[in-house]
Amino acid sequence: GRNPVRIIIDSELKTSSDSKVYHDDGTRVIIATSENINNKTYPDNVEILKCPLVNDKIDLHYLVNKLYEDQIASILIEAGGVLNGAFIKNSLVDKFYFFIAPKILGDNQAKSIIEGFDITDINETPNLRFDEIKSLPPDIMIEGYF
Repeated sequence: GRNPVRIIIDSELKTSSDSKVYHDDGTRVIIATSENINNKTYPDNVEILKCPLVNDKIDLHYLVNKLYEDQIASILIEAGGVLNGAFIKNSLVDKFYFFIAPKILGDNQAKSIIEGFDITDINETPNLRFDEIKSLPPDIMIEGYF
């Protein structure tokens, strides 16, 4: 099949234009950045999508709506805890996959896979429904929905 569109969310356009993600196979890449950033020079397969900011972050509702207008109706998010948390807090996630490796990593400064929730009451947490747990040796995959 065809390669999926890669969407890079980079509000300050810090990702180097020489990054392999732009050059490895000619796949279409959309960089979502803030409206007040000056463009760099990128290969022909790269498009810049200027987005408004909310609290100094890309307006994710605006981004998702623009992607939908461009016939992109499904997004696989591979991100850090802050961006993962932002998509969840904005109710922009309906399905998830967690992959768990048989390794213990981290220390007292380790990042979480989902950040940005200041939960003081367990009843305020987003509810998940696990649909499938699959062994993918040596890892496991958990598929579920919000």
